[in-house]
Amino acid sequence: MKEGPMTTGSACSLPEAAPQAPQAPQAPHEPNTAPLPEPASRVWAARVFPVEPSPVELPALWGRPLDMALHIIEWVHRHVRKAEVDERWLRERFLRRTPAEILSEGITFGVRPCPERTVVASTALCVNDIPHTVVAHEFQSSKTEPPLLHFAIELDTDDGSYFFDFGWETMFIRGSYTVGEGPKRMIGLQRIPMPPGSGPLL
Repeated sequence: MKEGPMTTGSACSLPEAAPQAPQAPQAPHEPNTAPLPEPASRVWAARVFPVEPSPVELPALWGRPLDMALHIIEWVHRHVRKAEVDERWLRERFLRRTPAEILSEGITFGVRPCPERTVVASTALCVNDIPHTVVAHEFQSSKTEPPLLHFAIELDTDDGSYFFDFGWETMFIRGSYTVGEGPKRMIGLQRIPMPPGSGPLL
């Protein structure tokens, strides 16, 4: 290594550090918008919520009503995924979003996915002018203290009547919606007809 110049009675002189360009000050408490594995985590890390119309297009349906219903179920599974969410998300977002906002975030509460998934599925059926009935069922179970509200969709097809719901496990069953097994106290059950031309169920 080549030595630098020497000065009598002093140590080797070192080259001065190059002046650094001033850095722009960072805003305090700037949110971290780096992508995270879970959609719910990403939404809350950014501290922002989608407000623009959803970039996800509702599917165009054709064919037999039975095939369209099965396609809707699979489509909702892909575009409204069950996720772990925090308490703040439950207070501010769950059951307070439009169908477009639900699709834009792409998630719903994993423990109770049926209300928001049902809203999205019914919207897709409405857009395609497919008549159906939304069933709202309020009951109290022996396993839970507060009442629960469950949703299902009934369809009349050339092959008969069917219903499906997005509970803990999605069900697709022949016939009209019936109360599931287990001891339950019925509080109320309402059927909401959605004829062709109906707007989204909000």
